[in-house]
Amino acid sequence: MITPVTSVAPLALDDSHRIAGALSHLPTNVRHINEIYLRHIAARSMIAADEAQAHVRQMVTVFLRHDQIKIFAVVFHEPNPGVVGMADFVSLQDVIFHVNAVGYQQTLEKCGPLPNHRTVHAYLTGEMTAMSDQGETPPQGEWSPVCYNPTISRNFFLRNTETPIYTARRVLMTPGLNKVWVGSEDENVFNSIAVSQREVRG
Repeated sequence: MITPVTSVAPLALDDSHRIAGALSHLPTNVRHINEIYLRHIAARSMIAADEAQAHVRQMVTVFLRHDQIKIFAVVFHEPNPGVVGMADFVSLQDVIFHVNAVGYQQTLEKCGPLPNHRTVHAYLTGEMTAMSDQGETPPQGEWSPVCYNPTISRNFFLRNTETPIYTARRVLMTPGLNKVWVGSEDENVFNSIAVSQREVRG
């Protein structure tokens, strides 16, 4: 089992007040994600993809890093709570897409706790099946791109149809313009639901 690093580098007083204030407004689960991430940023203690790969089949929370060192941060649940890995390619199954309203607003107003004044508020949870710094862009036809942009929508959505998406059986996360991909079977399900809802309303 990996032992999480708990030491935190000292912060300027103004930063401490900003961070504490922003965190205090977040719900417990989202505050916990941001606190863990901030602790590892300060301690420079995120584990590399090759080490994290040894812990596949664990439940994780995945989100975009705030910088360009690696694309994704991966927060492990049990049995390694508090451990954070980083990678450019992540594969998940049985995935839920999350967007927290308070963190969303903090990000828009640039008053969040992260160094870039944003908040980790849009993230995926699921079982990690792979994690690496090398991989390929998913082939079109088998995978469909998913987007999230807080200036456009409060939901993750399918790029091709702008249909909101909330769950997926399998997800690939990669570098590039399209960083999140779902299996085409999930795209078809959510597009069918969206069409049915429009027909009911119409």
